[in-house]
Amino acid sequence: MHFKTNFFNLPGNYRFYGWNNNANHTKWLDTGKTKESTYGFGLSFDQKINDIVILFTRYGWQKPEVYNSELTAADGSNYSLEQSWSAGFQVEGKPWGRDNDVFAFAVGQVMPSGDYEKANEGYLAKAEGHLEAYYKIHVNDHLSISPDFQYIWNPFGKDVAGNTDGIFVGGMRAQVDF
Repeated sequence: MHFKTNFFNLPGNYRFYGWNNNANHTKWLDTGKTKESTYGFGLSFDQKINDIVILFTRYGWQKPEVYNSELTAADGSNYSLEQSWSAGFQVEGKPWGRDNDVFAFAVGQVMPSGDYEKANEGYLAKAEGHLEAYYKIHVNDHLSISPDFQYIWNPFGKDVAGNTDGIFVGGMRAQVDF
């Protein structure tokens, strides 16, 4: 479901969605049960609050009791996320004379399921966190580029051998419009 709003003459988007997955999933606490389905829901809100700032938040949840045994980590282990959230803002470049540029910042986390934690005693099963910042440079009406920086803490919940430090990721996106 998607609602477009115009609170105080400022645009916003409010989305609500649900899903069901009938592929075979396995129960964490009863691995003999391998034909389970799963489901979840999500929310996504973004609202302009003045001429240059947009706030956003996202949340998702899925059934925590099951996992897809065909999706594995690099070491062959299975995992299951129960919920995730993120929030942030974007600022248009008007104040610094670059009307079509955008600076954005976000923070978020993904949390493993409680049943994953119970089934994997000895695992740390911590929430994985993310910070992201990017700057979209409007080159012309057909091209924009965006340097992007991310920091991930507790990667994979600190449960992959040798992967307990934070990770910095830098990237560059380009958008070409015809």
